[in-house]
Parts: sequence; structure tokens; C-alpha cells
Amino acid sequence: GIDNLNKALALSPGNQYYMLNLANLYMRKRDFDLALPIVENVYKTADEDGLRSYASNLLQSLRNTQSTIADAKRNGYELRDAEDGNLILSRGTVVTSAPLSDEEQKQLTAKSINDEINRMMRKPEDGEVRLIGRLMSVTCPSGEVVYSLNTDSGPIKLTSKDFQSLVIDVYNTGVADVEVGCNLIKKEMRGVFTYKSTAKTKTGAIGEMIAIEFVGEYFSLIAN
Repeated sequence: GIDNLNKALALSPGNQYYMLNLANLYMRKRDFDLALPIVENVYKTADEDGLRSYASNLLQSLRNTQSTIADAKRNGYELRDAEDGNLILSRGTVVTSAPLSDEEQKQLTAKSINDEINRMMRKPEDGEVRLIGRLMSVTCPSGEVVYSLNTDSGPIKLTSKDFQSLVIDVYNTGVADVEVGCNLIKKEMRGVFTYKSTAKTKTGAIGEMIAIEFVGEYFSLIAN
């Protein structure tokens, strides 16, 4: 149990197998706030690839569960334990409770995924601008890389000296083998684009591209 594992850790401080076992026990008791820092510690410090991978999966599961529970409580749902040990979301009182509909469960799951993507994305630094848009084309006139975007406020152009300095990530499972290069964009791609404003260049670019993070159609950016 928890007491035995704490005693084992007192005798063998930093034993990451003991730590993950302890985190699992806390999770079974729904003590997620106690489990989270333990799993984060193992994920950040594990030397073994297998142990770090396990901690990464456990951490993602833990955060998704916490997010789902928080969303449910904010929307007036109750949580109770099923006989198989899983959590059940229900609506109203115990007497009149009704299970979540498929659509409601999908909405909660989609919001949890959206929140997790926002958490993982690169955070803008001082002086940087971040917006959602569609990458329409990438051209390279006279050695300058020019990105043409469509945004809610209209089309804009950004630039960079090369591609190596860019942060490029993909958070859209529907997109595979993304390659950003001169004249390689075959169709528009939705993404979050981070840039620094500069004086307008001869090509019409208004800023220097810092990061491109491709996202799905239903992704929404959460303000910091």
C-alpha cells in the first residue's frame, strides 16, 4: 500500500519504480494532485528510455483525466466510481442522474484534447505575435523565404532567412509528412503562427516567422 511504498522510498530515495507505483496508487484513490508531481519528476529525470516513455504516457493520461473531471464539475456533472474502478460522469443528483450522452462525452473529450495541445505549444516570448491562420504558399524570391497566410483579419506575409531556425510542430493527426519548403505547399494548411513584427520588406512581409504549429480545423487558441 501507500504506507509501505513511502517506507521503501525512505530507505531508497529516488527509486523511480517505487515512485511510479506510488503515483499509480494515488491515482486509484483519485488523489491526482499527489500523483502529478511524482510522475512529472520521473518524466523529467528518468535515464531509462522505457521508464521515461511509461512516465510520459502516465502523465498524459493523468492530465487528461484531471481536465475531464474539471470540465465535468464546471458543467454541473457528478463523478462516481463504477464497479470496474472507472469513473462515471452523471448529471444531476444521484436519484435523477443520467449518463452523459455520446455527444456530451465527445465534447468533453474534444475540449480536453484542445486544452492539452494548448499546454504543449510553444509560448510566445516578449515582442512576439501569435495568431491562427492558413498557410497558403511558401516562396523564395531572391534568397528570402516568404510565407503567405490568410488570417481572420486578412492576408499577410511573413519572412525568414531560412527554414532551419524555425520551430515547426504538428498537432493535427490528419496531417502526415509535413514538409515546409520553397514551393512545396500543395494545399492550404491551418496553423498557429508566431512572428516578430518588422519593417515591411520589398515582398510585403510584415514580420519574421518564428514558429509554425499545424493544428486541426476544430482547434481553438486559449489566451494566456
